[in-house]
Amino acid sequence: AGTTAQNLGITVNGAQTSVSSGNLNIRRVNEATSLANYGVNGGAVAQGSFKITNRAGVLGIVSVGSSTKTIGDVIDAINAQSGLNVTAKLNETGDGIAIVDNSSGTGSLLIEESGGKTATDLRLAGTGVIGVDGKPVINGRQQLSISVAATDTLDTLTTKINGLGGNVRAAVVNSGSQVNPFRLSISSTTTGAANQVVIDDSSLNLGFNKLVRGQDAVLKVGGNSPSAFFLTSRTNTFASPVTGIDVTIKNESSTIADVSTVLDTDKISSAIESFVNGYNKYVDQAADLTTFDAAANRRGVLQGEGVVVRVQQRFTSLFTRQFGSSTDGVRGLADVGVTLGTNGKLRFDSSVLDTKLQDSPDAVSKFFSDTSTGIGKQLSNTLDEFNDENKGTLTQAAKAYERSSDTLSARIDQLSAQLEVKRNQLTVRWSQLESTLSGFSTQQSALTSLSSYVSSLSK
Repeated sequence: AGTTAQNLGITVNGAQTSVSSGNLNIRRVNEATSLANYGVNGGAVAQGSFKITNRAGVLGIVSVGSSTKTIGDVIDAINAQSGLNVTAKLNETGDGIAIVDNSSGTGSLLIEESGGKTATDLRLAGTGVIGVDGKPVINGRQQLSISVAATDTLDTLTTKINGLGGNVRAAVVNSGSQVNPFRLSISSTTTGAANQVVIDDSSLNLGFNKLVRGQDAVLKVGGNSPSAFFLTSRTNTFASPVTGIDVTIKNESSTIADVSTVLDTDKISSAIESFVNGYNKYVDQAADLTTFDAAANRRGVLQGEGVVVRVQQRFTSLFTRQFGSSTDGVRGLADVGVTLGTNGKLRFDSSVLDTKLQDSPDAVSKFFSDTSTGIGKQLSNTLDEFNDENKGTLTQAAKAYERSSDTLSARIDQLSAQLEVKRNQLTVRWSQLESTLSGFSTQQSALTSLSSYVSSLSK
């Protein structure tokens, strides 16, 4: 009495022993599908914007930001474009978004990027095609289709499938059989149950066999059944199933694995020691640049510069300060083994840190990482005071030196130009003097000859 058989594609009235429905288009995408793994190759959809131009030439810009979490959010954002007159919805094949152009015009429905790759990740970038209702539509399907010709071989089928650029890869493999050993292998490039490959070869009857089914890794947390819970992952890695611990599954097992943790203080000590050594190198360099060598009567290039003194005074004050409240377990660097020596350098006693980490790990964490009173935040603010690219103290000093250098360079160029003019003038005068002297020499020779002639006449 209903249409169930018709909906399933198995309505038949004839002399036959079987009927095939064909592809039932199982829905794999819905409004709640996360954008975190909807992108190409199972990755996240990139945040950004894309442009939709309807066939009437009206343009709309759709933004996909941090608050856009699901396919439903994207559909809502597209449908909210006032005046664009397009409709976004789940496509009829259940594997993506379809955008239908309801406007009138002679142009084309066009979706293009606006500086990113958001539309590409959503599989919506491109030009619309006319649908069965006569309206342009862009269908962002996950399904990839190829046409198989009678002349195709396994190699040409492999080329066609891989040329689609989707989440599957094809290859020709040798099964080792004595007869017809070559087979077409198709596998997913992404893992997990949601990314398993579904192949519909229509009536070709290529005889595909499923060798491995895409599955999610399952982790049971807790040995007590009433309180235990299960987690799934499309990879073998679970992020923080227990606070502070990431788990990567290596092998399948039905037995309980007990995990114990030990606080690793070596990395923390290494980080603090690296900071101490870096600051001490600065102290040595500052001393070298501001010193005066009495024996050689030579001054350092930064001797007398107040900015160097201000930097060291600012950090010295920071290193000896007390942070937080009187109830905090760690209030200063000395509480974690970092003290200031008489020479202005820092010293670090890792044993003090180890003891404090064992006794009050939360207090140590708060001292370093609190976003308002933590030493890390204070150091960052202090460094910004000196290094900010616009108004930092050291930046301003460097710019002042640069301006002085530019002024001196300009003056040198000016004096060099004046000297060049003077040199040219002197060169011309010298040339003129040389010419005059040459004339005098010629006249001297003539006079000498004349004198000899007169003398001969007198005789």
